[in-house]
Amino acid sequence: MTSLSSLLSSHTETLNTLYSSLTSSPAPLIAKRLAELEETVKIELNKQTKEIESLISQEQERLSTGQNKVRDWLIALGEYVAESSQDKEEKGTLEERVKQVELRIEGIRGRIKERGEEVVVVQKELIEMRKVLGGEEWDGVKLDDEGLVARGEWEGLDLRRERFDELQVERERARNELVSSRTK
Repeated sequence: MTSLSSLLSSHTETLNTLYSSLTSSPAPLIAKRLAELEETVKIELNKQTKEIESLISQEQERLSTGQNKVRDWLIALGEYVAESSQDKEEKGTLEERVKQVELRIEGIRGRIKERGEEVVVVQKELIEMRKVLGGEEWDGVKLDDEGLVARGEWEGLDLRRERFDELQVERERARNELVSSRTK
């Protein structure tokens, strides 16, 4: 801040010297120039403030998205603990908290990916068995987006343990039905 004050003081002296050589009353001209400078500085300060507020908003959004992903994945894995405990783990600045959440996501990613891949395999089997069994509707089990399943994408699927168990039960039922239809 001292350099900014020093720069302004030096500029005012320069204006005074220059305008004094031009006119016997330089004060109004200097005041006009300084008012223009003040307005320019205000505009720049507002611009900087808005840019920083936007960055903060983006980081808050990243934090919220990350926290939601952690919560959803932990719920899916059956490891979710009350949200208040999650908040206690994240301390520090917004930037530090985002990093902490990203580290938690990376720590969970392997386990949730494994579950996701298992869900994809089971659903692919169910889709194939549905074709063989004539497209019957599955009792109480709605399959996830078949496009995601076909591409092996798991992040958009329902990965809860209960859901996985339902799919496995349904797979067994479908297998039994296939065996039974082949023995007829």
